[in-house]
Amino acid sequence: MFERWGRVVYRRRRLVLVIALIAVSFAAVWGTGVFGKLQSSGGFTPPNSQSQQSSNLAAAVFGRDAGDLVVLYSSPSLSAASPAYRTAVTHALAALPSSKVASYETYWSTKLPQFVSPGGRDTYAVLALKGADDGARQKSYDAIKNQLGAPGLRTQVGGTIPTNEAINKEVTSDIGRAEGFSMPVLLIVLLLIFGSLAAASVPLAIGGIAILGSFTALRLLTLGTTVSIYSVNITTILGLGLGIDYGLFLVSRFREELHRHDSVEDAVARTVATAGRTVAVSGITVAAALASLMLFPETFLRSMGYGGVATVLVDMLAALTVLPALLAVLGHHSGRGAGRQRGRIRPAPGDPQERRAERQQHDHDRDGVHQRAAHHAARQPVPGASGDRGTEPGLPWQPDRPDRVRGPIRRPGGRLVERGAGGVREPPRPRPRGQRRTGDRRPRGHRAGGHTLWPATLLTAGPGHRRAGQGRRGAARRAGVRGRAKRAACR
Repeated sequence: MFERWGRVVYRRRRLVLVIALIAVSFAAVWGTGVFGKLQSSGGFTPPNSQSQQSSNLAAAVFGRDAGDLVVLYSSPSLSAASPAYRTAVTHALAALPSSKVASYETYWSTKLPQFVSPGGRDTYAVLALKGADDGARQKSYDAIKNQLGAPGLRTQVGGTIPTNEAINKEVTSDIGRAEGFSMPVLLIVLLLIFGSLAAASVPLAIGGIAILGSFTALRLLTLGTTVSIYSVNITTILGLGLGIDYGLFLVSRFREELHRHDSVEDAVARTVATAGRTVAVSGITVAAALASLMLFPETFLRSMGYGGVATVLVDMLAALTVLPALLAVLGHHSGRGAGRQRGRIRPAPGDPQERRAERQQHDHDRDGVHQRAAHHAARQPVPGASGDRGTEPGLPWQPDRPDRVRGPIRRPGGRLVERGAGGVREPPRPRPRGQRRTGDRRPRGHRAGGHTLWPATLLTAGPGHRRAGQGRRGAARRAGVRGRAKRAACR
């Protein structure tokens, strides 16, 4: 199924990228407006708990006891008891639209000394805004925030609604600043890993798509339920992290498959069939784990579940659609050492076993530092330890893939030989002087160090199983014998 999907994406790669570009543009315009729709306060109490029900009942009977908006008026010269001070404040508040302001209280309406500072030059007014929830009251505040000033007085605002607005703006600014710092650093690290700007940009693109897509999903959720602002934190962390992780899986696998297949379509199909399956299983597992947060009644925990599941699913879908399409467009230009780049070995047509041996030799030649360290650790995990099933101390036993074993192995009869990616190096059998062994076809002139290199195809073929290219000339060619030694071997 995954391989078939990879071929579909390859054949429709331009259409996939066009649709993805349209979706990303929409998410960048509409999805980023989610910050104004999130709940920035509360959400820590279960809605159906007894304490919350008591609070709702008290608010319904006595009204809300928290001021939505607090306006502080200050004057360097006038006192709050002066008529000019009172006229400026009361006229400014009376001019506010009644459709946005439910009520307001001042020093002159309450006669409470708590409304005036000890110096007598500062006073404040408490306003209750109209609206059934924080979002509606936020809209009421946006409509009147430029009409709160009084002539000749300094005006400052506070309270629940302006604080929530400040929190939303600060969160938006901090996320943009954090992404601005992390993106260049990650780009440099990926550039060192892949050696190509195009290949290094692909995982970052998937991470950016995941973040914008999760913002869009959260805004869709705000149309039907309350979503806390804490969901944005898990969105940015998971979106970029999983995007880069899935991108590394697919890009690395794609570059390896380009060495094994002659066409980009086959490489993309095999990449989706192998690494794509891993990404799908990982995404479903992580999403299922984060979905457990939705079982909690608290709004902030449930919102983190919303954000986490949305981010993981968008990451997974982008990695299985957009990323293969990008790789199909890049093709052999996906980075250093990919496809027809420097160092690629084209297997010769003919014997499949010979093609596999050449590919294994090529993979062995291009091993990196980490792969060589892994091979060394696998051969000798504990110094001096002996494996009871292996062929020598510390060597892993692989009966299903004997061609993958590197290093000394034992043939029947206890004879120690060396197997590599391209063949087997075997010491000559001792025989009496002057005696000639029947059927000895080893190429003459190729006895460096007392060893004879035989191709793996000659040793693995059964009795009477002789294929094209396995004669003396073919054996000498695969064994690397050239020049005078090759002519001597073919006589």
